[in-house]
Amino acid sequence: MHVDTDDLATLLKMQHLDLEAMRDKKKLEELPQRAVILEARSKKKAIEQKRAQLDALHAKADAQLSRIDDEDRSLSEKQRQVQSEIDAVRGDYRGVEARTKELNGFAKRRNTLEADLTAVGDELAKIDDRPRHSYHKPDHPLYLVDTNKSFPSLDHNDKIHSYR
Repeated sequence: MHVDTDDLATLLKMQHLDLEAMRDKKKLEELPQRAVILEARSKKKAIEQKRAQLDALHAKADAQLSRIDDEDRSLSEKQRQVQSEIDAVRGDYRGVEARTKELNGFAKRRNTLEADLTAVGDELAKIDDRPRHSYHKPDHPLYLVDTNKSFPSLDHNDKIHSYR
């Protein structure tokens, strides 16, 4: 195979330019500013991942709060309904007794919801790094106003309106 000297000169010139480009690229990669930029990019990516993780945790905690709130409202309505039934059957001891037991069951479940709500509030406070009282809903009895106060709770000694 016969190669022209002009072609060889062109190939050598291209090889020299490629080597020079590789050296310049290596010098550019070794510059301290490039390392700072790459470090900043990696930190930004880590922050974005943490933000996505926090958003997922926040959405989960908000869903739990919503579930607890819905269940509590449902129980509250059931308690009002059962209490009105107790008021309606004043003379029937067995009816009152059965409804009182039902009310006690609702009260116990609401106490459990209190503990769940406190746990979710603490979790949200950790996620947001804010005090728990920022999740206060003034129209709802289960929400905390102050982290130093505790919920009023019903125990087996508390009486619910019943006519015995």
